[in-house]
Amino acid sequence: MNKKFILFISVVALLMASSRVYAQQGMTQTTNQAPAQENAIFNVAKLVVCTGVENRTPVGVAETFSASTQTVYAFLDATKITEDTQVTFVWLYNQKEVSKVELPLKQGFRWRTFASKTVSGMKGNWSVELKDVNGNTVKTAKFEIE
Repeated sequence: MNKKFILFISVVALLMASSRVYAQQGMTQTTNQAPAQENAIFNVAKLVVCTGVENRTPVGVAETFSASTQTVYAFLDATKITEDTQVTFVWLYNQKEVSKVELPLKQGFRWRTFASKTVSGMKGNWSVELKDVNGNTVKTAKFEIE
């Protein structure tokens, strides 16, 4: 076998062994990123709302969910993290804050993390604001429960 391939598999196995349930760093490069903001500690490659997360990947990504949906997830794929920091997921229901979740981002090329919210029967307009450590809104994902 190719020595580079064996080294790559070894590195991937090591990273998988040290992964965490809610926040995990990977080695896959993401393309089509928005341009980095000047002085940004990290880039947002993806912020989506979904019905689940499997194998560090969002599933059931949508902008509209049925009222029978019990839980939704806000999934963040951050890249080019220049230093350890934290992000806050702020959940808004009909433009009023209903929940906040702070999670770490570790320095490195890529970090994936997510927060969940129970929404069963709460019809209306929702959004999730992603805030940096200074409280600045970095990106917003909007969705509706109908």
